[in-house]
Amino acid sequence: MTTQEKNLAQLLIEAFYWVDVELQKSLRERGLMPVSRAQSMFFAQVSAGKTSPTEIARELGVSKQAVHKTIADLVTAGLVELQPDPNDGRAKKAIPTKEGIEFGLAAKSILQEAEQKLASRIGKKETLQLRKILSMDWDEAD
Repeated sequence: MTTQEKNLAQLLIEAFYWVDVELQKSLRERGLMPVSRAQSMFFAQVSAGKTSPTEIARELGVSKQAVHKTIADLVTAGLVELQPDPNDGRAKKAIPTKEGIEFGLAAKSILQEAEQKLASRIGKKETLQLRKILSMDWDEAD
């Protein structure tokens, strides 16, 4: 299938996979624990300020059970801990541990390097344009 035959969704997914592969490769090169794609997507949500497993599941379009499995794996790895939600006595929040925060900072640095690598491949101007387009509000106007 050529690039012309692929739809936009396929192209965006391939681009995301490229970034995720770069993240995994760099984590291994730095001697850090590689994480699954689900775990990296979870961390992206947490870095955006989301800590509720229900909210994260909704954002990712996956089941709450899938998010709880991801959280359990990250708790075991020492990167996340569950804390009571002060706004809802029945709920818990997923909060990065000190190690999780350090991991997140390393991942942020790696992702910045991946963006620089992309710019060296497709051009700085094109990368800035891509960033501008992807940063636009895609929701319908009210």
